[in-house]
Amino acid sequence: MRGELKETTDAKGNAVKRRPWVFVLTGVAAVAIAAGVIIGVANNNKRAENTDRDINTESLENVENTDPDITPENLSYINVERDVVKSSWAVTGISKADGSGFAEAKDQYIVFDDADVRYYENGELVLNCSYRFADEYTIELVNRADVKDQRSWLLQELKRDDGSEITITDSAADLKYYIELAPNFEDPELAKRVTMDYLDGWWQMTETGLSGSREALADNWMYFADGRMYYYENGIQVTDNAVKLDKKTLVMTNELLGVTLYWEASKEENGDVLYRDSSGIEYYCTRGKGYSSLKPEGFWEMYAVSVVDGSNYSSLSSCYLVFSGDSCKYYVGGKLTTDNTFYWLDDWTIHITTQDGTTDEWVIIDRGSNRAIITGKNRMLAYYVKRTSPIDFDPKIIGDPVSDEELQGAWNVLSWKLLDGTQYTEPEGWQFVFEDGAIKYYINGALVNTNSYSFTDPTHMKLKTISSYDGKGVGDTTTWELKINDGIITIKDKNLGLIYRMSKDDTDLGESVDITSDMLQGTWKVVSSDAEGFNSDKHWAFTFEGNNATFKGDNTYRYTYTLKDNAITADLTGYDFQQAWKLALTEEGRLTIAIGGNYTYICEKDSGEEKPEEKTSAVTNAELAGKWTGSIGETYTFDGKGACKVDFTASQYPTLGTADYTYTLDETTGKAVATYSGGTQNWTFTKSDDGKITMKVVETEYSTPLTKAESDPKETDDPKETKVITNADLTGTWTGSIGETYAFDGKGACKVDFTASQYPTLGTADYTYTLDETTGKAVATYSGGTQNWTFTKSGDGTITMKVVETEYSTALKKADNDSTPPTTPTTTATTRATIVTMLYRLAGEPAVSGTYPFTDVESGQSYTNAVIWAAENGIVTGYGNNKFGTNAEVTREQLAVIMYRYAKYKGYDVSNAADLSGYTDASSISSWALDAMKWAYAEELITGRTETTLAPKGSATSAEAEEILNRFSEKVK
Repeated sequence: MRGELKETTDAKGNAVKRRPWVFVLTGVAAVAIAAGVIIGVANNNKRAENTDRDINTESLENVENTDPDITPENLSYINVERDVVKSSWAVTGISKADGSGFAEAKDQYIVFDDADVRYYENGELVLNCSYRFADEYTIELVNRADVKDQRSWLLQELKRDDGSEITITDSAADLKYYIELAPNFEDPELAKRVTMDYLDGWWQMTETGLSGSREALADNWMYFADGRMYYYENGIQVTDNAVKLDKKTLVMTNELLGVTLYWEASKEENGDVLYRDSSGIEYYCTRGKGYSSLKPEGFWEMYAVSVVDGSNYSSLSSCYLVFSGDSCKYYVGGKLTTDNTFYWLDDWTIHITTQDGTTDEWVIIDRGSNRAIITGKNRMLAYYVKRTSPIDFDPKIIGDPVSDEELQGAWNVLSWKLLDGTQYTEPEGWQFVFEDGAIKYYINGALVNTNSYSFTDPTHMKLKTISSYDGKGVGDTTTWELKINDGIITIKDKNLGLIYRMSKDDTDLGESVDITSDMLQGTWKVVSSDAEGFNSDKHWAFTFEGNNATFKGDNTYRYTYTLKDNAITADLTGYDFQQAWKLALTEEGRLTIAIGGNYTYICEKDSGEEKPEEKTSAVTNAELAGKWTGSIGETYTFDGKGACKVDFTASQYPTLGTADYTYTLDETTGKAVATYSGGTQNWTFTKSDDGKITMKVVETEYSTPLTKAESDPKETDDPKETKVITNADLTGTWTGSIGETYAFDGKGACKVDFTASQYPTLGTADYTYTLDETTGKAVATYSGGTQNWTFTKSGDGTITMKVVETEYSTALKKADNDSTPPTTPTTTATTRATIVTMLYRLAGEPAVSGTYPFTDVESGQSYTNAVIWAAENGIVTGYGNNKFGTNAEVTREQLAVIMYRYAKYKGYDVSNAADLSGYTDASSISSWALDAMKWAYAEELITGRTETTLAPKGSATSAEAEEILNRFSEKVK
């Protein structure tokens, strides 16, 4: 085989060695084909005009044939495998049909696909027509404009000593083309070709109309999958067609309607697809990125279902989908129906597998406004869903409608919370009682208000307030949504933004006979009860007289009552106050009374035997003088001279407020006549043998035992006494109670950030502030104006910030990622137990015999005897509520009081007092500590922390405590 090996390049520009016109076959399937550019051929027997711009027979006549082996005798016919033809080929040379006049060809390519052949010269398309096999050796080229205008290409094989190649001869053009496989050739036309694989997925039809005058479309979509096209308008499936591509024509057949459409499809440079129907109408389509990029994570209420075409639409109730991770749970009526798994097929389709192993493909169609349609491919249904919050979804608060018959009776409130879930509580003693169109609301047996109600539909009722204990809200209306699920009723009050959950009052009072009013008459003594304050030594009793009832316990209450179905509605005489009693009477004669689902009393009929009367004596003005607390938290302050201030604001009935009385007391009988702005009352005071005083208001039968308020001031009112805040305390980053952050630089600047809180829309703001370190108050300025802040620090170090204008208060927690180095105190604070122990040792550790006076003082500790000694001798009195505050830091004013009392204990003169008005924070000294601070300053035990401040509420350091004790030993006598 002659011919010199030359280095050239392949279709991708890679260097290869080859003869310039020889394609060497390496196997049976390797084929070389010569292709010609044929346009306007009349028939196979006539020479057609050669329209090739560069190559023609004349240009080949004077070309020396560089390979004499190319002769007609060396050519033979072969059987070509047709699929091998479908590829890209590089043209290496062109000659006359007889092989003479060979010339090397460059940058020319031929591409065969399923039905078309394209010829490129220097990257430009010069031939694009269809082809078909006429026989095993011949390809017929077909002009698309005229299927009869065709030309034949003869496939031939050129045999050589070192291989063979196949050529195609176009005798009409008197040309032969030599080619080699170029499978990596990037066909520009193929890049524009639309295939079914390319069409698979979602496409948005954005424009339609004649070329140059297309109009925009709003919500039109096509979905291609598995040889079908589903068409949607405004989220509703309109058609379902079988589709196929016939060359460049998209053929769509609607089997249901028997209609077939033919659209010519072409790909735009940006990847969009342009369709043109037989009428010339164009449809411009864009790949549907973002059509349903909506991810379903979270809670969805299914409110309707239809066939995918929108027909047979029907509403759904209490159906929910919950997507989490790869789980999709389906609830109906609050009950889990199926627990499915899913994974994403694309941005719009999930593949879902149910518990029984069946599968489906769901397409999620975003309709905006947190609504969507989910269409199932297998069931061909469309589910209409809308986003809902966990609070609305919670299976505990959804279920079936509640009938009026089911509602009748008493229901105990299990919990309530705000609709947004930010507040939650489990109240005790709250109860709703439904009876004949009325709802009564009780708290701890006390009627709060009464509403009338009527159902507006199976799950909604309308309420109107007809009475309330404080007279407020009468005439107001609201709407409740009620559902029942496993015996639990959920109430949504959207006017108040609340959700209640309640269960039937199932208080078991045991077997009972039907009770009549006659059975109740007489006195029933209480033999056992879970009521607060009851013990077997107390003579508590219920007395029924006609329709009147009296309860005598620690106090005496009189009622009028009505009895129905073993239940009593009791109205407290003289007050707008009502209770619900549930009764049970056994055949053995034991009566059980349950009040408001709160307290239960077990009673036995009083035999009528006379009980020895409790000895009481009269009370004098001198004994009454002082402050007393009643049984429900009210206070009475007697001046011992005929005046008394009564205060109910901290009691169970704060709306009663306060009143000033003048009274005249008969000290021989304990009776008094009291006058106030509302009229006159008769009081009776009695004193039992144990010294306890009881006050009775004769008109209302209200009786209350009086407890003397602690006359000796405590060192502080609360072990978590608030303390002054400094800039050093604030420096750093803090997190508030709803997730907001505050970054204080300690120099008067603070950045507040709400973006990660419950209210991210509040954003961020930069503040500058001036802090008064003696009061903890600050004035802050920001772009929106000015605010007043107040900082307090409790004994455990917790800092609270309050914005005065908005009443917003938040507990600050040091952020975990705060890089601000902690401030190192110059000295360590002294605890209350430590200072008492130091004094006890200074006193010589005298023996003690008393009991532990405080509940937070443990036995056997190093400070135990010291605290007992200090309490026995009046040196410490604690915080109240039997608390000493063992590990609480002792403040400077507390330390002054303790030293003042210790000096009294030692018998020293404590009359010395100094003027403290020169200090700016003198007014912040507690009233109970003022005398002690004046004495301690006069004795030079305590001096100012600074030239202008005493810091009375600042913690006393260990160094200060030691110095004060040393000075005391040296100076105080």
